Amino acid sequence: MIKNIGILLFCLIFSLGSDAQCKITQIKNADGSMFLSTENNLMYQTSKKKLVERLATDNENYFLEILPIPFLPKPAGSKVKNDLTVKLSNQKSYTLKHFDSRYLDKDSSFSILYLFNSKDIPDFKQYKISSIVLNDGTAENATYKLVLHPDAIQKQLTCINNMSKK
Repeated sequence: MIKNIGILLFCLIFSLGSDAQCKITQIKNADGSMFLSTENNLMYQTSKKKLVERLATDNENYFLEILPIPFLPKPAGSKVKNDLTVKLSNQKSYTLKHFDSRYLDKDSSFSILYLFNSKDIPDFKQYKISSIVLNDGTAENATYKLVLHPDAIQKQLTCINNMSKK
């Protein structure tokens, strides 16, 4: 019994020391530049909608990549050029600038890349996300109220910063 409790405590301490959302991949672009990227993370899900995201940085700029499901069919998705509005738990709204929209994996998924304003990074590290408004160019903007993982970006920013310091 005591041995089992010891093993359980060891596993608990080990799991507290590791962060499941802290997996970073180094990506080398064709031009030789390096990016750090988190793994895909599910931010929002209902029976009809899903938002998957990941962060990337070149150690100078930070990007949020959103993969909305369902996504707009071609060519409508390629025309998405609008900025992303993010509301944090401090009740302030932030705008992430549209950087790129593209179809991936032979058009089986769609990705939108947004650029963080560097002055907003400290707030994103400190506050959880309340909602995201994704303006996809249609009459109705898609609003996602995050309950599933409102702290996902906070954790990923911390993770990337820790990796960058190594």
